Amino acid sequence: YALLVESDAGVPMQYATCRELDSESLYFQYGGSFPGTKGTPKSVRCLQKIIEWAEFYGYRRISFLVENTNEAMLKLALHCGFLITGIRHFKGLILLEHVKEFPSG
Repeated sequence: YALLVESDAGVPMQYATCRELDSESLYFQYGGSFPGTKGTPKSVRCLQKIIEWAEFYGYRRISFLVENTNEAMLKLALHCGFLITGIRHFKGLILLEHVKEFPSG
């Protein structure tokens, strides 16, 4: 999937590309905020919209990796309820695995 969050005026604010791992799991491959959104409270709301989309379409969990030096994304992920569940080393980088699970119901 390629997801785009726009403002009410149709201005792009945030994007994510996702891959379905199985019928219950979604993996964010790439994502980011556009100028004017990055590092602002709008970025939190945009990520929350993407999370709501995933839950609405029946996914039970979302996961992604964040480089340990990407402080803004680390803070954003934790603020939106993701938990750090692992550490991966890839091509000299340290990546933190984040997972958000939706409550059963």
